[in-house]
Amino acid sequence: MTGQPVSVHTALVYLMIVVAGSNGSIGTPEMQTIGRIVKEWPVFENFNVELLIPLSRDCGSILNTDDGLDTVLGLLQTAIPEELGETAYSLACEVAAADGDVDQDERQVLDAVRGTLGLERLAAAAIERATAARLKRLPS
Repeated sequence: MTGQPVSVHTALVYLMIVVAGSNGSIGTPEMQTIGRIVKEWPVFENFNVELLIPLSRDCGSILNTDDGLDTVLGLLQTAIPEELGETAYSLACEVAAADGDVDQDERQVLDAVRGTLGLERLAAAAIERATAARLKRLPS
């Protein structure tokens, strides 16, 4: 499982699971965001949504091994084409911000993802800022 290439869709699901679980658990807001992304984003056209849970479990199994994060990042680097790098980073930011706060663990994973995808820091910052602006709520 870990030494074989994965599809782009599988890599994108793995990416979202890595970000969602960066603090040790995946909460309801993250799972809802992942589900929404898979159903609504054009990059997931023709993706069988029934694969989401099995792929999430597969990713969790990889992450629970020695060097699991590095293994998943290697799979992402191999499977996600350069022209989808910004899209992949954008969905990672969406998942990181799902609960209203991007914590230090999520920031570290986003930095690792940015490097893995070969994104320039300025492009990543623009995506992060756009995500924050889009998810902004009125003060209560």
